[in-house]
Amino acid sequence: MTTREITPVEIESHLTSANPAERREAVHDYMDILTSRQVERALTDPAPSVRAFTIAGRPGGLSDIQVERALSDEAPEVRALAVSGFAKRMNDVQVERALADQDIEVRKVAVTDLAPRMKDVQVERALTDRNPGVRTEAVQALTPRMNDAQVERALLDPNYKTRAHVMGSLSSRVSDEKVERELTIRNAAWRAVAVEKLADRLSDPQLERALLDQSAEVREVAVQALHPRLSDRQIDRAAQDPSPEVRKVISDLVPASRVRTAVSMTMTPPPPSTTIVIGTEPQQSRTFTGEIQGISETRKTLSARAMGKDVSVIDARGRPFPPEIQPGTYGKVMLDRTGNLTFEGKGLAKSQQRALQAARGLQ
Repeated sequence: MTTREITPVEIESHLTSANPAERREAVHDYMDILTSRQVERALTDPAPSVRAFTIAGRPGGLSDIQVERALSDEAPEVRALAVSGFAKRMNDVQVERALADQDIEVRKVAVTDLAPRMKDVQVERALTDRNPGVRTEAVQALTPRMNDAQVERALLDPNYKTRAHVMGSLSSRVSDEKVERELTIRNAAWRAVAVEKLADRLSDPQLERALLDQSAEVREVAVQALHPRLSDRQIDRAAQDPSPEVRKVISDLVPASRVRTAVSMTMTPPPPSTTIVIGTEPQQSRTFTGEIQGISETRKTLSARAMGKDVSVIDARGRPFPPEIQPGTYGKVMLDRTGNLTFEGKGLAKSQQRALQAARGLQ
């Protein structure tokens, strides 16, 4: 059975129907065989949807006059489609007009599709647009062109989507202080965003803190974003997390052999070291007293021994520990009233005391 070819008379009938939907479908179905007169009529159709379908179907086959008419159409959806379709044909006046369009959606499309042609003043205007959606589109499209001041401003944008995109696309340009500030913000949902977007910037103490966060959402994102860096001990802890979502993520992402290995390690001595987080939040401690056995190069992680157990000590805010803390010292690490880290020495470490006693016995 063959399909009957539609006649020019029938096409014309559909194109001049009183029903806008029928005219729109006719433009869509027969665009390749429309005459110039029919295309022109469709471009001036009373229904915006018909004009839009015509622009979408003939982006390369319209005259400069028709392009200009589409770019200045009274319907914003038609203007947006025209900007997208004719971006490479637009002159400087048309580019400027599109970037300053009163309609938000037109400005969004313009920023995205005209990014390579934008002048510095237009870049700045887009990045400070009154609409947060336009600012977000601008950040996404103009990331390589943003200067330090624009990056810093975007990181403080009141719209969280803009801030999140900046953190992700420009993570290498975010200062260490800003990274730490975002990771310790009070809002748990934002801490989760920060962990995800700044995953490649997290230090070992920051990673550990995220995995121990009181919010299950943050722990879930931390496991998702950082699972290649997790130790067996951290994998085991995630596999036994109170949150089923965290347990599912670690199960889905980490080979079962590693999880089993991590679990078996907890069943045989010696037990894995405990991490003590110095801070003011629940499940954190304001003080730690013990023997300092080692300190990382960044001075942000202490290995210590207290109450017969090996422990790691980190600051909730990821700050380095005071310089007077050295391997072999014994004392109390604490937060003072202003929230700063301090160290109160208690004398020689017990191991050193024992060594001195043994040395005296040999004299």
